[in-house]
Amino acid sequence: RRGVIFRPLLEVSRIEIEALLGAIGIEAVEDPTNRDPKAPRNRIRHHLLPHLRNAEPGIDEALLGLSRAASSFRARLDRTFSQRLAETSSEGGMETSTLLELPEALRVRALRWFLHNRTPGRLPSPPSLEAFLEALGSPHRKRRARTEIRLAGGRLRLAAREGRVVVEPAESRIPRFSY
Repeated sequence: RRGVIFRPLLEVSRIEIEALLGAIGIEAVEDPTNRDPKAPRNRIRHHLLPHLRNAEPGIDEALLGLSRAASSFRARLDRTFSQRLAETSSEGGMETSTLLELPEALRVRALRWFLHNRTPGRLPSPPSLEAFLEALGSPHRKRRARTEIRLAGGRLRLAAREGRVVVEPAESRIPRFSY
């Protein structure tokens, strides 16, 4: 589980960090995967960003400002969800109607907020959550039909049942048999 990520040196350049380390006698170590062109982050870092910096010299500050604004917005959304959705969500799940009454643009974020403290490991991707929400709100979905996503390596599932979205133990995938 990743939890809260702090990046205190995000606004400090690599050159500044290496200069500080050199000044106090520590040799900088670089993770060799940071040069692997197969990783999308490295293609952005080593190919796209240099072109953008040439075309727009203030791009680093603009991207940092955008990152700060997005982080602040996410924190405000999470506080709002905590205040307004906590009353309809509990260990027994969240009311489906509450989730579907939100503006469409906020539903995935609200579902991620709901899952954050209820599931270990990586959360489902936004497209998976969008598909879950689409099935949940579909007028063709039978009231008793199950809508679910496997979580935590298949040990848990996000499911819709009886008017609530719940996180519950997943049924075993091992076929039942007898002697």
